[in-house]
Amino acid sequence: KIGIEQDFQVSTGKSGKFYPKYLSEEYYQKFLKTYSDSEKENIWKSLSLMSEIFSETAKNIAETLNFNYNLAEESNILKYLKEIRQKATQTQPQTLP
Repeated sequence: KIGIEQDFQVSTGKSGKFYPKYLSEEYYQKFLKTYSDSEKENIWKSLSLMSEIFSETAKNIAETLNFNYNLAEESNILKYLKEIRQKATQTQPQTLP
């Protein structure tokens, strides 16, 4: 996203140090929400948000650079993640005696 918007002429710094400089406050806050604590539900929420951000960004980049984005592959990946999440929520953690 930053590369496209800045014509690949800027550095985002080590570990994204300059992300706040180049991203809107709203987008940056959304990005920060992808960093989760260790609660399972929050991890799933973060993964879902990461997927959403990736999809939006990848489609924008594909359009800007004039190449095809494989929507079928994205759909299959999201379907797979949904299946894994359902299996994970159906499996009860075992307790030690």
